[in-house]
Amino acid sequence: MSIRIIDTNQRTRESIPAGTVRDIIRADDGAKDVRAAIYEIEPHHPVDFKAGGRSHLLYVIEGSGGEFSFSGKTFAAHQGSGVYLESGEEAKISAGLNRLVLLHLHVPKHTRKAADAAPAGDYFDEDKLQTLISAGKTRVRSF
Repeated sequence: MSIRIIDTNQRTRESIPAGTVRDIIRADDGAKDVRAAIYEIEPHHPVDFKAGGRSHLLYVIEGSGGEFSFSGKTFAAHQGSGVYLESGEEAKISAGLNRLVLLHLHVPKHTRKAADAAPAGDYFDEDKLQTLISAGKTRVRSF
């Protein structure tokens, strides 16, 4: 397995109603199952995401003041926050007064999960993650 460096700034930006999207990991890059894109969502615009039969991660890499709508609830969308969607789930992200830059990753559905198990997507915020420091204070983990 080799490592391939992709210059995401060289990827073509395509216009969407909410701003632009760049596919940064595609099948023609040699990726078997993972796909990734960067969305630049302009102020006061929403983008809807439907998981379909795949697992998705939506992660804000730049911006603040937006909002995620997920599972009937709303959550703050700012740098370091995001939503994990399982197969069949949906989410909407809306930019507020500022533009949001969103990393969107998706992979095939997790196959070891029981077929009748309910989707277990979740919202996360790096500012609220618990930090664990090893006894020797040599490792710091957030989860």
